[in-house]
Amino acid sequence: MSMKKIYLECGKVLGAHGVRGVLKVESWCDTPRVLASQKRIFLAEGGEFVERRVLSASVTGPQVLMSIEGVYDRDEAISMKGVVMYLHRDDIPLRPGQMLLADMIGLPVTDAKTGVVLGKITEVTEVPRGLLYTIAPIRERCSIPPPTSLSRASIAREDCWLHLFPAFLTDMKFDILTLFPDMVSGVLSESIIGRAQAAGAISVECHNIRDYSTDKHRKTDDTPYGGGMGMVMTCQPIYDCYRHVRDRIPEGESVRVVYMSPKGALFNHTTALRLSEYDNLIILCGHYEGVDQRVLDEIVDEEISIGDYVLTGGEIPDCIVVDAVSRLIPGVLPDSICYTDESVASGILEYPQYTKPRVFLGREVPEVLLSGDHKKIERYRLERAVELTRERRPDLLLLHPEYEQALLPKKKRSKRAHKDSTQRDDASASFESRTACDTDTQGDSEAE
Repeated sequence: MSMKKIYLECGKVLGAHGVRGVLKVESWCDTPRVLASQKRIFLAEGGEFVERRVLSASVTGPQVLMSIEGVYDRDEAISMKGVVMYLHRDDIPLRPGQMLLADMIGLPVTDAKTGVVLGKITEVTEVPRGLLYTIAPIRERCSIPPPTSLSRASIAREDCWLHLFPAFLTDMKFDILTLFPDMVSGVLSESIIGRAQAAGAISVECHNIRDYSTDKHRKTDDTPYGGGMGMVMTCQPIYDCYRHVRDRIPEGESVRVVYMSPKGALFNHTTALRLSEYDNLIILCGHYEGVDQRVLDEIVDEEISIGDYVLTGGEIPDCIVVDAVSRLIPGVLPDSICYTDESVASGILEYPQYTKPRVFLGREVPEVLLSGDHKKIERYRLERAVELTRERRPDLLLLHPEYEQALLPKKKRSKRAHKDSTQRDDASASFESRTACDTDTQGDSEAE
């Protein structure tokens, strides 16, 4: 077996966060928390690995925001974009029975079912919810662990026992409970989300609630108790459809059940990040006048709204949620920077984008974008992003003053930071006051 590697790749710098040298790091560890817990990291400089002390680190979605020794302002952080970070093998926490992927290269592999020696591991690749091994000399590819027999798959010291099964497990599964499955699948089978399903990064399955109705006419709705217009979706077909989906989810996997409703909390990027942490997302789409409250109380974890307006059903909102959450799943987009630098996801609105031709109907591409000077381009884009945000969403700048501060000369930044902090506290207090007043008003209205 080859000599064990001392320094192992643990992540890549995506860019700067704010103005104080904080790095946005894409974690390559089992979870971002492993990287965020480190006291030191190493950088490859001049053929050697140089230790850098970690000053602070926090997890935000799939990334880590990290301050390290020697990087103290935005320019220094920007210059590190694309740099790979390393951990010393002694700093990596391993539970009993665990191994580092790098240490598996060269291990002999035996088929646990037949006892036949297959060869040695020559490559280990991480794929959605599993590992993909290349074994020589037979050059077969297999994955581990199987979804239903995790306890039967083990790797012990010098022998690797694998239960072979078809490679590619999905990283996240969406189950949609709806009366109109074609309406949902038609949207989510196209473009990036369609390709992500074909690649196995996500799985989207629509379940027709009507198929679970015990009524001889396959009815799924009835008149509301207490009278009123419209029809209400009944409990039985929804609950049986839910049970069918829920019973198929392997034990130990995380599940969240969401009901699309105008009465729910407003959907935003923070909600999408939170939902992306689950293994399975079950979404119930209502229709007609709504859904019997008893089945909602029985199965639903939270209600979500996409805005203050009413649609004919939950199918279109469901597609919005699936699209927004899917983009955050590894393997759906080519790089995590594709969703971290977008409007709102970065904290402010995105700068304008241009492509060929250079001139269209007399309108030219800004000269700075053609200059090749990446530092000037970075500043121009930040200026335009701040300008657009100030014009259209000034509330975002109160929450993220660091972007305006980055445009100031360094001497003025500290004074401006104190001023913005005071304004942000005042705005927060004002918002809380208005919210309290709004709540009291709504209470009085309902009481009347």
